[in-house]
This record gives sequence, C-alpha cells and structure tokens, in this order.
Amino acid sequence: MRTLAVILTCLAPVISYAGVLDRLGGRWDTMPIDKPICVNDDYQHTMVVSDDRQQVTFKHVTPIDGPNGKVQEYTYKVLYEEGDSVTLYLEGETRKHSNGDRAIWVLILERPDFYRWRIYGTPAEWRNTVVGKRCKE
Repeated sequence: MRTLAVILTCLAPVISYAGVLDRLGGRWDTMPIDKPICVNDDYQHTMVVSDDRQQVTFKHVTPIDGPNGKVQEYTYKVLYEEGDSVTLYLEGETRKHSNGDRAIWVLILERPDFYRWRIYGTPAEWRNTVVGKRCKE
C-alpha cells in the first residue's frame, strides 16, 4: 500500500487537469435555451485560444449581427480561468453597467458539450438564457 502511495505521489506532477481553455475545441452553436441547436450555420462557431492563452477568438461560420454591423469573428481578453469557468472581457465592448463599469463575461462550461454565460458581478448561480452547445462533427 505504501508503494502505491509513493508511485501516485511521483505521478502527481505529470497528471494535469485540463482547464476550460483546453476544452473549447470543436464546433459550437449558440442559441436561446428553448431553441434547437446545431440545425443550421446561423450561430455556429469555433473558439480559438491564442498560444499565450491570453485571448479567445470566436469565429463564426457565417457573419452575425454585431453592434456596428455584421461580424464574423471577435476576440475576448482572458482575465482568468478558474474551475469550470473562464472570465473574459470582449475587446471593443461598448456596453456598460449603470455604474459605468464595462461588462465582464464569465463562460461556464457546465458539461463537456454545454456552456452558458454569466455577467461578472451577478450571483454565481445566475445564467444567461443563451447557451452554447457543442455540435457533433
């Protein structure tokens, strides 16, 4: 039994937990929670994490409506990653809270194939009604 404990202790540094940023690969779709997902390309996207893990770029299959017209990709600055969530700032974000603070977004990976959004500063159990679902390739 003691030998097993020593072996596991030695392996501990080798075994690493994949953070949220490591688990965002594949094609995703974003829709209101009550709508069918991965049916068409309207909001399907990939998430590309920069090599330095400081940015996440959402790349849509087809352009979507943005605040200044159609966009096909947009980038978030990674503020921090913790547990099953990553806290992000949308670069160029113009929306602000009533107190003047910029919106900070928390992407919560609730399951390997399912994410939801929360605005930083809201209760931890609060979730947006728009969900991200991984599409089958």
